[in-house]
This record gives sequence, C-alpha cells and structure tokens, in this order.
Amino acid sequence: MEANTNKSKMRSSKMYAFAKSLLVLVILILIFSILSEPFRTVNNMVSIALSVAIYGVLACGISFVLICGGSDISIGSIVGLSGVFMGILIREGFGAVPAILLTMLCGAVLGGINGLMVTKMHMIPFVATLGTQYAYRGLTFIFSGGSSISIRTAARDEATLDFLKVLGSGKIFGSIPILIPVMFTFAIIVGIALSKTVFGRRIYATGSNPEAARLSGINTDFIMTAAYAISGLGSGLAGVMLTTRLLSAQPTAGTSYELEGIAASVIGGVSMMGGQGNIAGAVVGAFVIGVMRNGLNIMGINSYVQQVVTGLIIIGAVYLDITRRRKEEASKK
Repeated sequence: MEANTNKSKMRSSKMYAFAKSLLVLVILILIFSILSEPFRTVNNMVSIALSVAIYGVLACGISFVLICGGSDISIGSIVGLSGVFMGILIREGFGAVPAILLTMLCGAVLGGINGLMVTKMHMIPFVATLGTQYAYRGLTFIFSGGSSISIRTAARDEATLDFLKVLGSGKIFGSIPILIPVMFTFAIIVGIALSKTVFGRRIYATGSNPEAARLSGINTDFIMTAAYAISGLGSGLAGVMLTTRLLSAQPTAGTSYELEGIAASVIGGVSMMGGQGNIAGAVVGAFVIGVMRNGLNIMGINSYVQQVVTGLIIIGAVYLDITRRRKEEASKK
C-alpha cells in the first residue's frame, strides 16, 4: 500500500514538473506571437524546432545522469570529438551508416569512461567530467590537426555524401527537416527506457537514495555508469547531427553545449539533486530555450541580455526545485 502511494506521489510530481515547463513554453509562444508577427510564421516555427534538435538530444541524454544524481559537463567536448571521429571514419572509406553507428558508440564509450571515473575511482562527478571536458577537447584538436574536416571532400563516394546531405539538410513533406524527427525518435526511445523499464526505475531509485538502492540489491555502480554512457550516446548522436548539418567536422564544435543541455533539462523539471524528472520535460525545456532565444532575436534583444535571461531562468528553476523538495521533506516529518 505504501509502495503504491509512493509511486503515485512520484508520478504526480513528474506530471507537475512537466506541466509547469509546458505552461512556460505556451506562455512564451503566446507573448512572442503577440509582440512579433514574424515569430508566428510556420517557417519560423520550423526554424525553432531545427535549432532545438541538437540541444534536445543532449538534454535527453544528460537527463539520465542528472536523475541518477550525477553531473556531466563534458558532453560538449564529446560532441566535438564524436564529430571529428565521424569525419575521420568517412575519410577512411567507411559508409554513412557504419560511420554514424560507430560515432554514437564512440560517444557512449566516452560517457562510460566518465561513469567509471565516478563509480570506480570515486571521483566527484563535476571534477571528473571537468577533467574529461579538457581531455576530450584536446583529443579533438589532436585527431583533427586543429583543422575542420570537410565531409564533401572526405567522402569517397557519392552515395555516402548524398546520405549525409539528406540526413543533415533533407526535409520530410517538403518542410520538416529530418533532424527534427531524429530528435523526437531518440527522445521516445530513451523516454520509454526511463519510464517503462526496470532499468529506468533503478535510475530513479539510485538518484533518490543511492545507499537504499544499493541495500535493496541494485548495482548502483552499473546503473550510474550506464547513465553516463547514455549521456555520451546522446552526445555522439548530437555530434552526428551537427556534422551532417554543417557537412564539416570542426574541432570547436559543441563548445558550451553542455550548458544548453543541462539548462534544458533543469528548465524541463529534471532535478539536479537526483531522483526526479522525465524525458518529455527535458524536450520541452529545450523548446523553452529555443523559443525564448528566437523571440528575443526577432525583437532585436542583445545576445548578452539573452544570456542573463537564460541564467535567471535556470536559477529560478533550481530554486523552485529546492523549495519543492524542502516542502516534501517537511510534509513527511
């Protein structure tokens, strides 16, 4: 009976966090639609979704780490290193599909290394991923020689180049960029894994109370490492998306993307203290950032002001999460 009550409370908490982020998104869309006519055009809405696609994938991946009680500030560097890795594979004659799959695997391995440092070396997540952030970025410059790798010249056959062109710039029904359904497909897959599987329940259990989860028989080290690997997998996919969109693997690609991914997750209701959040909220959070930036750009607001606004929104989201947590703890006493 008590277990069912706890599950009901957790489900209500997830829905509440998602509803809040969705409400913020709707309010932003209404405000910018009223203030700016160009904002409410179909082309602009598609442009917003395209700009959100990469950040949305990153937010989905890092949500596993945050819900598990960890943190990862290396995902931007993984995006860059994965992109360069993909460029090298294409240059060495790999086909488009093998290169994409191996690039995503590369991201998962890099994320898994982060997880092992946290679980086996008992390093603080922020410190561990700060170190790999610099290390992975350094490897990106080493492997690329400090120069971008053009996919147009690296591809050895037209079929490979055409496939990558379609993935990065192609459209469905003549208007929807393919990268948008790629983001939603990834979000649906990892969302099901998080909300409908035993593995997902163990992610929440580990983030809520690692010691209790361990005592109940959950291999928390494996769960945490797997969460980092999924975050890396998302970063690898983001690297593929960015590389195909630009048709170039650039060593500086992904710089500061970790901030975008974390911001989207937090705004979407994923708790930085672990144990709460969902993938749908993370995607909505990415759209909140995308809509806000697009609207402010159309209105001619300075980019520095936009950074201030984004920062204040993140602070507000974290503060509300802390306040809610304290109220929940107080109600239990």
